[in-house]
Amino acid sequence: MFGGVIGASTEQVVGAAVPTSLGSVKEQASSFMSKAQPWRQFVWPLSVPSANEGCSRISANVFNYQTNYAILFVVQLVLSVILQPSALMCIIVTVITWVLFLKKNEDPDWAPKLGGVVLSPLQRWLLLAAITTIVLLLWVGGVIFNAALMYLLFFLAHGLLHDPAGRSVPGGDPVPI
Repeated sequence: MFGGVIGASTEQVVGAAVPTSLGSVKEQASSFMSKAQPWRQFVWPLSVPSANEGCSRISANVFNYQTNYAILFVVQLVLSVILQPSALMCIIVTVITWVLFLKKNEDPDWAPKLGGVVLSPLQRWLLLAAITTIVLLLWVGGVIFNAALMYLLFFLAHGLLHDPAGRSVPGGDPVPI
């Protein structure tokens, strides 16, 4: 069952997770965006549910609009970072660091040592990834947490108030919950 993953080298696994070209990223984003439901259906109809209908509404809306929710979360997170100057500067410095590092990491003559041990390109990559994670959590973590909390409140309000029974398929009857 896990033979393909267990037999793969770490470089192959990491390489598979990192996009190889901008075209690949655009294809994946386009494929993801095409899964979104129409925004008009996402917004309307709204109504206050009965007490026993709330959980089923949230479940139905998560199922129907998961891509829309993900798109809105990313947009809200990006806006939160842009509107917070310290978070934006941290992201910019991090991106510049990664660009410079990736250029330098391709140099076969570069052999930095840590504790007397020469680091391989993959080890250098993983070390910078760990440092990046810590720095982003310290400087941007509050912004990310606040954005996620505000989005959670929006998500629950929309999931509760949006009536999934009012959603209809083209040429058909309303979709049951």
